[in-house]
Amino acid sequence: MILLLQKNLYLKINKGLVMHYLDCEYANVTDNRTGEIKFPRDDKFRNLSPAINIVTSDCMYDLDNVADSLMILDESHITYIWADSKNRMHPANLKDEAERIIAFAEKQYQWLVFTDSLFFVKELRLLALQKKLDIKYFNIYFENNVLEAEESDDMYSLNHFSLLNESISQFERETDLYDLSFAE
Repeated sequence: MILLLQKNLYLKINKGLVMHYLDCEYANVTDNRTGEIKFPRDDKFRNLSPAINIVTSDCMYDLDNVADSLMILDESHITYIWADSKNRMHPANLKDEAERIIAFAEKQYQWLVFTDSLFFVKELRLLALQKKLDIKYFNIYFENNVLEAEESDDMYSLNHFSLLNESISQFERETDLYDLSFAE
């Protein structure tokens, strides 16, 4: 089953479709999970969590292209893909989506979540920590016109996490509008 599935994936990817420069590569595929992923123009394979993997990017990079290149894994029920473009982004909806993803991850379903929503990343983090599920963070960004990728088991350890950086910047701009001298 595994060999046949890997052969079918290989045939679909390498014979049926032309690889796009934004496509991902993957390795160690079994019948219910993907072991490693290589992001576009990245030089190495990166280990995936067996439960939840969150992929973010800076404003210069379109995650939908990467998510689309991996849809064959979703269609084959190996690794499930969640992308912003296919979902409502209201926080109440994202909270429900996070609960659904966590419930499936508890049943041994692997997820790749592509999002530009800090709220969603934090909601998944909180729920995964409560349920003691493995979670891994990947961030794709441009630096000096070169596409880079970083990974961590802790979202606060990402060096170029623009979702968090922009949220902090907005908070600072907002607090500058008010006299907070009473807090000193």
